[in-house]
Amino acid sequence: QVDNNNDFTSPEIELAVGSPITNSTYTVAYLPPNTTYYWRVNAENIDNDVSAWSVVRTFRTPLAAPVLNEPVSGSTTTTYRPIFDWDDVDGAISYTIQVSTVNTFATTVVNVTVTGDSTWAPVANLPMGTVYWRVRANSAAGGNGPSPWTTDSFIVVAP
Repeated sequence: QVDNNNDFTSPEIELAVGSPITNSTYTVAYLPPNTTYYWRVNAENIDNDVSAWSVVRTFRTPLAAPVLNEPVSGSTTTTYRPIFDWDDVDGAISYTIQVSTVNTFATTVVNVTVTGDSTWAPVANLPMGTVYWRVRANSAAGGNGPSPWTTDSFIVVAP
């Protein structure tokens, strides 16, 4: 059973007796982001005898990935210092933005944390050519960790 209530009154996931998991792992397709869940298991034998529930454990799903707005994907800009904009993410306390000239982000020209806003503008000119950028949302210390990265690119040309 997996539930966002610690009393398991309305489980999001509940496997019925007779449809057991045949190994010790189970992968969930989707649970909403930034939510605490409680889970427990019990065992069932071939005669459908069921054990007591295990100790209840908890986990928290990661923050949702930001949606990137500006610069528009694949667009061309003559601005060396464009404004980067993305949608707010519920539960985020800050955002990390990275800008690179390589799509692997093996090297970055920008690696900053932005607090309290979902926009950012560089303080130095970006290089000309294809520029890759990505943003992730960060949770509070001891929280559920950062969101997945969202990545995009645009092209900087001379004015």
